[in-house]
Amino acid sequence: MTVHLAKVGEDALMTNTCLSNSTLAKKNVLHISWFKRDYGDGETQWKITVTKISIKTEGSGRYLSKNGSIIISNVKVEDTGYYLCERFYTAQRLSSLIVYYLKAPVLEPKEKHVNENENATFTCPLPDGVPTPITITWIKDGTVLDVSDTKKYPQSDTTLEISRVNYKDTGDYQCRAENAAYSGDEGKLSDNTGTLSLVNREY
Repeated sequence: MTVHLAKVGEDALMTNTCLSNSTLAKKNVLHISWFKRDYGDGETQWKITVTKISIKTEGSGRYLSKNGSIIISNVKVEDTGYYLCERFYTAQRLSSLIVYYLKAPVLEPKEKHVNENENATFTCPLPDGVPTPITITWIKDGTVLDVSDTKKYPQSDTTLEISRVNYKDTGDYQCRAENAAYSGDEGKLSDNTGTLSLVNREY
């Protein structure tokens, strides 16, 4: 620790206490902050924030910063204490991180009981994810459901409508959400199933 001495009324120069290599520091240091702690006191009493190191001289009140040093003008008894400086550096390269994820969708309802030849509907809203989920695939009894017949399945996006239900339509339905990062088998399958059954039908 460097000890500096000054008489009351003089100027005290705390030289190069924050920069060991001023040439390198001028390229990288964004700004320096100074702290003072009184002898025997563990609490920071006040803080002086100095200028960017690229500016040769700038100050406020009795405190002046210059190339990593600090000048205290007209020193007073209460200026006695420990002085600490902190260096803050500019980022030379900026990086960002985007985390891709996809939550499991929720299918509703869990059970659907209809009469034969009635319509049945299941819903599967797009879940949260990055990139934004774009598709829902419908699964019946563990196999991807072919919904190309628009008369049988008038809606098959986030809502699955099954027209004129018959016994072949009964079973367990699930939905699978997909986005650009999670597609096909990597898509997220709904944790729950929706069971479709016919009222008073014996199999």
